[in-house]
Amino acid sequence: MERQESNIVLINQYYYPFQTATAQLLEELAEYLAQKGKKISIITGTNGKKDLLSRESRNGVLIHRVKNSADGNRTLRKFFSYLSFHFSLWKTMKGLENRSILMTFSTPPLCGFFPQKYKKKKDLFMIINSQDLYPDLLVALKRINPNSMLFKCLRSAAKRIYDNSDRIVTVGYEMKGIISQRYRIDEGKVKVIENWALDDLEKNPITPVKKEDERALKILYTGNMGRSHEYKTLLDGIKGLRNTPGIDFIITGGGYNYEIFKKEAEKDNLGNIRFKGFVPKKELSELIDSADLCIVIGNEELIGHIVPSKFYGYLSRAKPILYINSGNDEISHHISIGQLGFQIPNGSSEEFCKVVFDVYNNKAVLAEMSACAASYYASNLKRNISLDKYLFLIKESEETLAK
Repeated sequence: MERQESNIVLINQYYYPFQTATAQLLEELAEYLAQKGKKISIITGTNGKKDLLSRESRNGVLIHRVKNSADGNRTLRKFFSYLSFHFSLWKTMKGLENRSILMTFSTPPLCGFFPQKYKKKKDLFMIINSQDLYPDLLVALKRINPNSMLFKCLRSAAKRIYDNSDRIVTVGYEMKGIISQRYRIDEGKVKVIENWALDDLEKNPITPVKKEDERALKILYTGNMGRSHEYKTLLDGIKGLRNTPGIDFIITGGGYNYEIFKKEAEKDNLGNIRFKGFVPKKELSELIDSADLCIVIGNEELIGHIVPSKFYGYLSRAKPILYINSGNDEISHHISIGQLGFQIPNGSSEEFCKVVFDVYNNKAVLAEMSACAASYYASNLKRNISLDKYLFLIKESEETLAK
């Protein structure tokens, strides 16, 4: 008797048409698995947009949108957006097919809480995909007291989700180590699959942009600049270079710290910096190609809690990286091994200025790093390397479920 194809359900608050990092990565993962013949469904949110269809089939993927309120930078608004998605997800889980494979992502935090309650009843194979490590990230950001009753409840809920899962996917080895040690989870249950550059960034030909002044140095930051992105080092570094003609910064995107960063820069009347909002996906390749050096921001407290996915996009366009971060994590490891750029400790704006000024006076080093970036990405971090790992995980899950 032929085995019936498993129903694979991916759950995340954001999916098409939203353009958050997790939405875009999930869209590419879902469509890739559908192309490989898998039966893929998405449970996602409307996020306050009433005109979105509750059910839609797109590129071989069935999208089921549940109602939830709009997200935002304010804590209370974000909380209600998360809570309303959890509530709608709980109601939706009742109608889920038995013996499905579930993969829950980490938006909203603890997204696997209600699905894991149906695991035994519906004989589900459950995969937790940890893009951000909650609730530990809240402590790292000093948003919650680690000794508070609230945190202890959230930690207990996370522990239960991990214990009840069949597999856990993390985006880095540091995150795997924290989950294994802090939550006492068998390392064999945790699989590392790094994120990747979006398809458009990887496949579009790299087009060098003609500059009006070939001596000029253009430095770029794109995407979200949220609470987890320490912006002071970058801002103070830009202030320190304000009187050096020919060094320009472009900051695009949005987020909580983006708005603060922009206001402070405008207050100081910094003429060497230009702000733009989120850049449409179709324009992102050209924007990155126009830059000489691209910035990624982290900090020591967040090592193992997040891995900025913009790093992979920059590398796919053969761009050297300037990483503002203290300590060692996935990105600093790649930069060191592959000779992909520079790492500046948080708070070291003087060192930031020195590195940028040295590069401005010796652009040949950027050409060498660009060649290293292209080679290293192609060998170690290409999109299909990670997507194939997900396909293998799904096939392994199907075999386990069929036993």
